[in-house]
Amino acid sequence: DRIDEVNGIIRILDYKSGNGTSQFTTIENLFNRGEKVRSKAVMQVFMYAWMYQQEKGNRKIQPGIYYMRELFKSSFDPNIYKKIDRTKSEIVMDFEKYRGDFEDSLRHCLDEIFGEEVPFIQTKNQKTCSYCQFKDICGR
Repeated sequence: DRIDEVNGIIRILDYKSGNGTSQFTTIENLFNRGEKVRSKAVMQVFMYAWMYQQEKGNRKIQPGIYYMRELFKSSFDPNIYKKIDRTKSEIVMDFEKYRGDFEDSLRHCLDEIFGEEVPFIQTKNQKTCSYCQFKDICGR
């Protein structure tokens, strides 16, 4: 992972060794645990961008993802895309456009995690449990 500056634009880049997508439909879907296909990588690099803005102030930030398996292909593209409809998408050139919605969704997620009104429940997706370091504690 790295942060650099090119032509006055801060770039926050997340390197990934596996596969994934650099496209998302809505900020809310990045936080939606029920969503079968959500871009966790986009959520992560947006989190980095949000934290950077909290620390350094409002600067133009362009997040990107380097999927290492794609790095030397002619089709390599580190850009993140917001899907507009079935055939159109736009490149995320400045995180600021998404910051408000991201922060609202993050606050909602944290309120849900730490709030007493939402009980803790085990995941319904038991495949997730095979990688969890706490599986012995919860009995899965």
